[in-house]
Amino acid sequence: MAKFFKIIIFVCFFGAIIYMVSLFMHGGQGDPGNIDGAYYLENDKGKVIVINDYTTERHGGGRGSSSRTVHSSWLISLDAVTGKEIKRLHTNHIEYFGRDKGNIWLISSDTNIIMHSRDPFTLEVIEGSKSIIAKVEDKYPLIKGKIASSRPDKYSGNLLITTFDASKYYINPITFEATDYTNEKRDFDMKNGLENVGAREYNVGDYMAYKDGEDGKNIYQLIGDDAKQLYHLDKYKWDRRDHPGGGPPMFVTKKHIVLEQKFIEGYFVHDAFTRRPLCFNDGSLFIYHFDRMGKGQKNMLTHVDSSGTIKSQYDITQTDPKDLMKEAFVADNKLYLVFADGIQCRDISGKLLWQYNEDTMTH
Repeated sequence: MAKFFKIIIFVCFFGAIIYMVSLFMHGGQGDPGNIDGAYYLENDKGKVIVINDYTTERHGGGRGSSSRTVHSSWLISLDAVTGKEIKRLHTNHIEYFGRDKGNIWLISSDTNIIMHSRDPFTLEVIEGSKSIIAKVEDKYPLIKGKIASSRPDKYSGNLLITTFDASKYYINPITFEATDYTNEKRDFDMKNGLENVGAREYNVGDYMAYKDGEDGKNIYQLIGDDAKQLYHLDKYKWDRRDHPGGGPPMFVTKKHIVLEQKFIEGYFVHDAFTRRPLCFNDGSLFIYHFDRMGKGQKNMLTHVDSSGTIKSQYDITQTDPKDLMKEAFVADNKLYLVFADGIQCRDISGKLLWQYNEDTMTH
């Protein structure tokens, strides 16, 4: 019996050592979270991917007490070339806001910084809402001490402020220029404050691909029920009820099939940042689909050129088959695929260059 207890003690001690080493290697993070998004940035320090790893924890809830849910984020910077982890930082709940001049802009639940920029390598805060407002007040003394409220605008990348007399201004967070828009209509088109604002996630259901933008004429469509085929729309008329980016034109008089292959529950993949159909700056398309119906199906990504030739096709099924691809983008002529628990980096042929997961690194 004594020997049995010694074995139990040894196993528990050994397990505790492994757990502490894991915490040390992961900057103090215990269980893996859920990747909310990954963002490519490039500046004079190099090329980097910043991951927002979203975590949820429940505290309390014991007998006779109530529980509370705490949301937070782990920001993780990776070398975009090798996939090696550079820095990891635990912070309040974070949402992606945009990019500008090689820095990442985020929105934090921390009321001291809210809308702010960070160095993508060190993950340190560069500018926050309070410091932006202070610089604006120095630049425009007439509104100093008169700001009643402020909030970030996720569409333009600006900071919106309202003064005590209900005047409204939008602030460029880079130049600190204030523009009065008090009497403008609701659909007033602001100038963007950041180079890139927001990201398109969750591509599910994109059966239309507007290769030249939503007002262009080069339109592809996946047609079919479960088994879809790739068509190009050759001749059609727009109806006032049609909405580019939504359903296809109402009156299609001519179309041709581009590829005979059937894509099971297929849909087009769009670039998270350009919001255009994903491609390597060419006329190609990426289609996300299953290899078959039913149990044991694999998640496939097929790269098709404008003539209908398949350039590459590969299996991107994750450990959990239900873990579908969240977003994708092309940067530095490489393809990045983002899942809930990891990221893949591939070259133009589809070859896997590196894969990052919470507790493993594959090359």
